[in-house]
Amino acid sequence: MKKIFSIMMTLILCISLTGQAFAADALTTEDYAYMSTENVSPELRDKILAARCEIVYGTQAWTIGGVAYRVLPDGTKASLPEFSDLFPDWDPREISAFIRTYSEELSENMHGTAISPVNSMRARIGYDASVNIPVATMAGQGLNFYSFTGDGSEVWAYAKTIPGNKYNIAIYDDDLKEDVAYEPNTIPGKDMGCHLVSEDGHRYDCRVSSADKSGDAHMIVIAE
Repeated sequence: MKKIFSIMMTLILCISLTGQAFAADALTTEDYAYMSTENVSPELRDKILAARCEIVYGTQAWTIGGVAYRVLPDGTKASLPEFSDLFPDWDPREISAFIRTYSEELSENMHGTAISPVNSMRARIGYDASVNIPVATMAGQGLNFYSFTGDGSEVWAYAKTIPGNKYNIAIYDDDLKEDVAYEPNTIPGKDMGCHLVSEDGHRYDCRVSSADKSGDAHMIVIAE
């Protein structure tokens, strides 16, 4: 009888552990994304932040502090949704720091062919270059192709030509330590790019990736 009881308890334990493992495997991106990053293992924290990146750098454009906007077909400006309204419980600095780790690793292995870049610390804002852009393997990941110091002007960052049909572009504010603008699935053309009202003295990084095909893109950044 004791032997039978022991076997039954072993089977129950195996079923319980199998169920727990299955439940863990069945967790969705949203399940991970809405977990807390506090008091968790580094491995679980990475999974949580990766899941948040999948959502934050998805198909929805956004901005922080109203610094970026779209230009509508009639020429009027339309503000992008605020990050805090879309993702009220998430820290944009935490997410930006996570995604930049991968973007910087990618940038070290990618090379652009400069046409006429201007990117010294207080130089006139302006970039016109052919850049070999990747298809991002992680949402939000991309090539850091240009940095500039804001002077209070409106800055236009866009692709003139791309290897595929659409591209993703983000702008990072190094003083705030967070992405302040993100626009996905963008088509080539000035009016379709990212339009940013720069803060005087703030340092910005422009990041780009292809939505569907890697190759050379003609990227432009100008101030008006």
